[in-house]
Amino acid sequence: TILIGEQSYMGAPFRPHKDLPVDQAHFDRWLLLFRDTVNELFEGPAADLALTNAERMADMFMERITFFRAHPQRHIQ
Repeated sequence: TILIGEQSYMGAPFRPHKDLPVDQAHFDRWLLLFRDTVNELFEGPAADLALTNAERMADMFMERITFFRAHPQRHIQ
């Protein structure tokens, strides 16, 4: 939503992804596609911020997925 000038998403994006059978290669591919799309369609500070946030989100998701796989007894609060 940053790219179009609104910050309307109010959800919790991690929870639906927690149990998906994804690994680092999936996040790498998502980032590649996201970067290509942003670079093709947008430019400027909002595009740069979106790319930075996407990289942070991918890293955070993979870290949390790895944690919950190693600690299946833990639940998201």
